[in-house]
Order: sequence, then C-alpha cells, then structure tokens
Amino acid sequence: MSLAAIARWLEQREWAGDFSASQWLYPSVLAIHLTCIAIFGGMILVTNLRLLGFLRSQSLTDVVQKLRYWKRTGFVIMVTCGALLAGSEASLTRFMKDIQDGLTKQLGEKYPSSEGHFAYGVNGYVTSTPLDLVFDEQTINRMLDHIQERSAA
Repeated sequence: MSLAAIARWLEQREWAGDFSASQWLYPSVLAIHLTCIAIFGGMILVTNLRLLGFLRSQSLTDVVQKLRYWKRTGFVIMVTCGALLAGSEASLTRFMKDIQDGLTKQLGEKYPSSEGHFAYGVNGYVTSTPLDLVFDEQTINRMLDHIQERSAA
C-alpha cells in the first residue's frame, strides 16, 4: 500500500472531520506529537553522545538497552499522533475547498483559492477570516484609516 493510498484512506474517515473541528482535541494531539518529537530526539542525542565517547560512566549497551523501550514507545505515539494530524488536515483542506466552491456558485465570482494556505497559523482558515467576507468595503477602509492614524500618532 502506497503512502498516498494511506493518506486518502485517512482523510476519508468520518472522525477526521470531527477531529479537526474540535476546539481542544487537535491542539492537544499536536502538543503530544511535538513533545514526543522532542523527547525522541533527546534520547537519540544521548545515544549519540555515548557513541562519541561522552557519558563514559555507563556502557554503550546499557545506554541503548535502557532507552530502547522509551524510544519505541515514543516513536509509536509520535507516528500515531502524526497520522491523526495528517488525516484531519486533509479533511479540513477538503472542507475549505467545498466552501470555496459553494461561495463561487452563490456569489457568481471566484472566491480566493485555498491553495497554499494552511488550516492553522498565519493566514490560516481556523484563526483568520478574509475581511472582505465579513465587512463591506466602506468599513474596511474606515478600519484601515483608523489604524493608519493610530500608527502615525
């Protein structure tokens, strides 16, 4: 089974949409995923330091054996969380594409494309909204004038 087939299978799961729409679940799994990456990287660093001759108080075999269980467990958790995040991101991207197509049909003009944008972060769909969809042109101009006046003062 190819990686693309796995990604398609993940995004077609019903829970992927629910997961990405959750206010707390997505950020919690993301935090767990990033924490596992950091801890996993730290354990690899400790092993590499021992290989380079540091931490001579313990044998290389002891270091590797003591960290093996935690590396494997962390790796499984990290990959599982990553798969959840990948499936929900694909679901959210598809959802935003559907909204774009619906608005284009309703308004008769092309809604700004979702390509090149992410669900979260700067210009993200979840955290920001295009001003021209929320405010009329006169309100946007007044807001921009107000911002310009305050920055000049």
